[in-house]
Amino acid sequence: MVSMSGRAVLSMLSLCALGACSREAPRVSPESRSTAEGAGQRSQPRLIEQPSPVSRPSPVPPQVPQVSQAPTACGEAVPETDRAIALGAQPTTTTRDGRTEHTYREHAVFLAVTGNAPAPRASADTSSLRVELLGATTRRRGQPLGLRAEVRNGTSRGATVIRSNDGSFEHMREPFVDLYVQNTADQRVYRYTSVGGRCGMVNTLNQSDLVSVAAGATSPGPFSQWVSPLAEAKIPVAGRFRVWLVYRQCDWQRAQGMGGAPVVTKPGDLFEGQLASNAIEIDVR
Repeated sequence: MVSMSGRAVLSMLSLCALGACSREAPRVSPESRSTAEGAGQRSQPRLIEQPSPVSRPSPVPPQVPQVSQAPTACGEAVPETDRAIALGAQPTTTTRDGRTEHTYREHAVFLAVTGNAPAPRASADTSSLRVELLGATTRRRGQPLGLRAEVRNGTSRGATVIRSNDGSFEHMREPFVDLYVQNTADQRVYRYTSVGGRCGMVNTLNQSDLVSVAAGATSPGPFSQWVSPLAEAKIPVAGRFRVWLVYRQCDWQRAQGMGGAPVVTKPGDLFEGQLASNAIEIDVR
């Protein structure tokens, strides 16, 4: 006859034969134990929050910083915009499935920038590759700005730039061509942004999308293909505004579109980086 303790040993041996003894008990870190555990309550695991890699957006966009305009700014993130704050436009706000959406009647509006915007070019240096913004300095409220931009190559070597293309304005592909406005009264900065719908495809990059700018030469209008924010953008409120353009081409692959393998060979003199234009001050009446 086997004693009770002997039966327990046999039971344990049977379990080990089935492999149960090799299983480790779940480990619980000291951090996940609740102080209420001693009172018989089940402890709750703690979620360890990782620090955010970027700063939280400020409710009021800060003044544009005077940062370096070196054409090596590809490591800098493009600033986000707040869809709830637009210059002279009021959104329709709805909540759907717990998400708040802001829609506008317009196809594009100036949305408030929530981070640091690239500063306009402050230097008068003419010996570099640069973007020159041109246009009138007075406008009526709601009147198209009618601006234009040129690429001027003051270097001793030729350079190739990519035209704004199908999807550039919506940031669906590079290059990005962004128009910024700063209200001089409160220093808020806005970016002209698409807020309407469009198809989800973009055209393939073609040879005609590449613009060669010889040393000492000027190329007019490489930023007005497909959507022309320079000509079409409107400021619907009165005031004095600083306006400038930022051209950004950092990733050759992102410029290809959605046609699969590239059909254009990457030029050896392709400009890659970010160029900010000069600023124009416009009185809107």
